[in-house]
Amino acid sequence: MNHEKCEPNSFAPCPGVRNFALWFALLCLGAAAAGQTVFSGSYSESGTRTDCSSGNPTNWTETGTFTVTLTPAFSSLGVSGGSVSGTLTYSGTNVGCTTQMVTGQGTATGSVGASGQVMLTLSETATG
Repeated sequence: MNHEKCEPNSFAPCPGVRNFALWFALLCLGAAAAGQTVFSGSYSESGTRTDCSSGNPTNWTETGTFTVTLTPAFSSLGVSGGSVSGTLTYSGTNVGCTTQMVTGQGTATGSVGASGQVMLTLSETATG
C-alpha cells in the first residue's frame, strides 16, 4: 500500500501488483448485516524505496486499520464449509519522504474449511 512514487526498477512496490501482505490480528465482529461476516483489525508494513528528492534508497512505514466484509455468512456454510468473497477497505498513515493519509479498497476471496479454518486472499485494487 505504499503510495509514494512507483516506477519500474525502483525500490517502490507498485500498488495493485501484489497481494495485500500484512502482519495483522483479525477480530471477528460477527454479522454486520444479514448474510455477511466481518473481520476488522490493524496492519503494519515497511520497506525501502527510492527517496523522493535524492534518488537514494530510503525507508518507509505504513500503519492503519482494515475491514473485510464477506458473503455468504460463515454460519450459513454449515459443517461442510465453502467459498466466500467480498471487499477490503483500509485507511492509514504512510511515513516516508512525507507523511500521508492513505485509503484504499480491494477484493477478498477465500474458503472456509469443514473444520472452521479460514483461508483468505486480499488483493488491493484501488488507492486514494
